[in-house]
Parts: sequence; structure tokens; C-alpha cells
Amino acid sequence: MRQYKNDTRLVISDGLLKRLDTVFPNKLPPFLVNEAEVALLIGQQQVINWIKDKQEELRNKSIEHEGQVTIKGE
Repeated sequence: MRQYKNDTRLVISDGLLKRLDTVFPNKLPPFLVNEAEVALLIGQQQVINWIKDKQEELRNKSIEHEGQVTIKGE
């Protein structure tokens, strides 16, 4: 899994990922495409994979800190 700077304000829902998989399925097109279109499809999947990795990272961070209390001082 790739590591990215943590942003605790970020929320990635399972519903979002399910919708992305529906709109941009990770499969070959049923017809011939040119090189530029293949590059676009690969780029779409890289973005979706990044979002999935980020969701997993955020989940793991949440589990790591489960049950902990943070006290912020002035």
C-alpha cells in the first residue's frame, strides 16, 4: 500500500468507491481504442487505486488510535 500524508478531514466512503467502480470499471474496453484512450483508462484506474489505498490508510490509522483520547492544550 502506498503511503500518503495523512489528512484527518478526508472521508472516503465505500459508496463512493462502489460508484467509481461502476462508472469507471477496471476492464478492457469491448472495442479497439487508440493509445491516448488507453492512457486515459490507465490514468482513471490509477486515481481509483490511489483513492482505495488512501481509504485503507485512513482506516488503519483509525484502528491504530481506537480507544485513545487526545487532549489538546493551548
